[in-house]
Amino acid sequence: MASTLSKKCSVAAVSAILVGGTAVLAAPAGAESGALLYTCKDPTGTDRTFSVKADTDAPATVVAGTAFTPNLTATVTVPEELRNLLYGTAGARTVEGGTNSSGASSSVGYAVDGTPGTLAAQIPVTTIPASGTLTVVATAAGKPITPTTNGDLKITAGDFTAVLVGKNGSGNPALLSPYTIPCKLNPGQNAVVDTVAVTGGTAPTPTPTPTPTPTPGAKARTESSAKVTYAKKKATVKVTVKAATGTATGKVTITLKKGAKKLKSVSATLKGGKARAVFSKIKAKGKYKVAVKYAGSSTTEASSTKASFTVS
Repeated sequence: MASTLSKKCSVAAVSAILVGGTAVLAAPAGAESGALLYTCKDPTGTDRTFSVKADTDAPATVVAGTAFTPNLTATVTVPEELRNLLYGTAGARTVEGGTNSSGASSSVGYAVDGTPGTLAAQIPVTTIPASGTLTVVATAAGKPITPTTNGDLKITAGDFTAVLVGKNGSGNPALLSPYTIPCKLNPGQNAVVDTVAVTGGTAPTPTPTPTPTPTPGAKARTESSAKVTYAKKKATVKVTVKAATGTATGKVTITLKKGAKKLKSVSATLKGGKARAVFSKIKAKGKYKVAVKYAGSSTTEASSTKASFTVS
């Protein structure tokens, strides 16, 4: 799924009457999210596992400083035993979004680069089949997102709460309705719904540190930075190591990774505090990471930095 911004709002259906919604951000250029598993507590106090697939109409690429508001859609598969409970014991023939006695309605959690947020979810009237699979589709209007710097923006899924109204064949409230179902994302999953490429802005500027007055014999602090450019199947990494006093000398180790796999590691000698490395034959699409480590010298401390680029 080409790099994409803010997405995926997952919504979960619950039953026993449940069914629910959850939301997060993702792009139209890519496929829907893989199934995310949630543990939801139904009105009888029993834990149930729901599978949620989410998608959004967010753009695949965003220019820094440009705001966008994604519309979110999630498809939830309800466990068979809960469908049976809804249809049989509760006598419900439909479920839909609603409010409980406290005035609360369905809400979904998400995070943009680690900053959490909550969205209101809408669940339309959904017929409960007498047999077979019960799926519930939920939607949510996202909040405006305005990226300010270049790089990858990650959107992750969070917990959610579904508030549902069950109705019988006469249109009256079914047994135990309305249903409030809290759901938590199961641990051990990759909760990143999507990664968006933000372009056209300025790279984050490191906060300058005051120049300390070194004590005799003390090593000078260093700060490493790296910039990566990709063209013609080659990634060029330019490294700069700044020393609090004097000029950094010695070697830097530059390592290229794709996911958890280490592709290549090279050593380069600093000249005037700068070094350069070129990685060739990079064809596979996806996100690559570059790790830079400066070993330090007899007069300077060691330091490190990271960078990334995407091949699309």
